[in-house]
Amino acid sequence: VQYYNGIDNKMALVATEKWKPNRKLDIDLGTRLEWQRIDGDWYSAEDRKNAPDATWISGTTTDVKKNWFNVNFTANATYKAFKNAGFIAEVMYIQQAGKLSSYAGADDPNIEKCEIPGYALGVYYNHPKVSVVSKVTKISRTNFKNNSTFNATWTDDKYPGESFSATTKQTSSYDVNTIGWTTDVLLKPFKGFDLHLLLTLQNPEYDNYALTINYEAPS
Repeated sequence: VQYYNGIDNKMALVATEKWKPNRKLDIDLGTRLEWQRIDGDWYSAEDRKNAPDATWISGTTTDVKKNWFNVNFTANATYKAFKNAGFIAEVMYIQQAGKLSSYAGADDPNIEKCEIPGYALGVYYNHPKVSVVSKVTKISRTNFKNNSTFNATWTDDKYPGESFSATTKQTSSYDVNTIGWTTDVLLKPFKGFDLHLLLTLQNPEYDNYALTINYEAPS
């Protein structure tokens, strides 16, 4: 049974600015200040355990009341070193919080605010028949949540020849980071024909991935 009820509200203030220090350099800035509020209830594992009927939403539910203030920022710079080519640089910082829908299951998702910083540096080339943007990027994210099902099978010396199994759902929290290279090519060999090619190479890695799984052994 999956159940959650309530509101997930966001209000934001957005500001942007374009700055041209000289004829070769363009800078775009943007920020988003966001207030997020969750107010509702969900059917937790404890609620289900105490419910008269575990196959239906019965008995009491647990309140969910959370507030976050999220700050987002982006900056993009383009330097026109030559007539049709130049350099690009990007910086971003994003804060995201959880969603009410994360409470659909029985396991407490323990939602927290995550931080997503990112950087990119590359080159571009523009021509009527071919446009190329190639850049190296680095991006990471904290508090990545994943709700997974874990299965275990084991034996007990007290019961020779018998095996036992158990299943549990549990939310894990970890960080992710990756360094990548992206090349975007747009070809226009003749009028009316466009060919878009995209190559992306990444090396994602997990950080701080550790959890303890607690199984309730069958009686």
